[in-house]
Amino acid sequence: MALAVDEGLVVEEVRRELARRHLFYFMDYCWWMPTPLIRGIHTWAITDRITRAVNDLDRGISTFLLVQVVFRHGKSDIVSRALPAWFLGRRAAMQPNVIMTGYGADLVESFSAKTKLIIGSERYQEVFPEVTLSRRLNAVGKWAVEGSVGEVNAVGLGGSITGKGGDLIEVDDYCKNREEAESQAYRDATWFSFTNDVLTRRSNCALVIVCATPWNVDDVAGRIKKAMVNDPDFPQFEVLKFAAEGEQYKSGYLFPEMYGP
Repeated sequence: MALAVDEGLVVEEVRRELARRHLFYFMDYCWWMPTPLIRGIHTWAITDRITRAVNDLDRGISTFLLVQVVFRHGKSDIVSRALPAWFLGRRAAMQPNVIMTGYGADLVESFSAKTKLIIGSERYQEVFPEVTLSRRLNAVGKWAVEGSVGEVNAVGLGGSITGKGGDLIEVDDYCKNREEAESQAYRDATWFSFTNDVLTRRSNCALVIVCATPWNVDDVAGRIKKAMVNDPDFPQFEVLKFAAEGEQYKSGYLFPEMYGP
């Protein structure tokens, strides 16, 4: 006699397994906003490339990504809110260290707080039930998951980055506004912090992501591109660039699912 199969339970388990394996499906399963998650060309491209990069970490391969997307297109949802939560679950056995940074402590700590809320959610616990927030170390700027020696450090560029290094390092928006972008002194300071503080904290095998809207040809992203050409020892970043409009898009625009012309 055949046993009855609850198709709903089967579908949910398939969705949970996809969420464990791929960043986009994780976002879809654990989506934290009251409005639906809208997928654009860039949404899939970025989450898929990051997923492959995390898979490469299992094989001892580091990845450096420079993600350039126009503002208000969900890049921070992917890189600074969902990714740390998924990374801590996906690589829980490795007890990883995560560094989150950007132009200011308030910005970075807001990302950190959202990541903690995602981890504490019921949907996340259905995907990664073994990952819970530490009761010992649980500040917004410095926290951990229970039973892990790894830590999450969320600190603004130029701040003190402590800990054991970063298996995942993400820089989200190193520049706040046009005034900062036009300041030579500010560009010099952020580049100094990026090269001397951030990059030097990476583990032997790491995923490093710089995610920002381009502001100036001489900003961090512009200098990364120059350094890759001029310095053979500088990490080779893969550039994922998505213009707001172009002939490569069927509609002529990057994100017609969200915005009109």
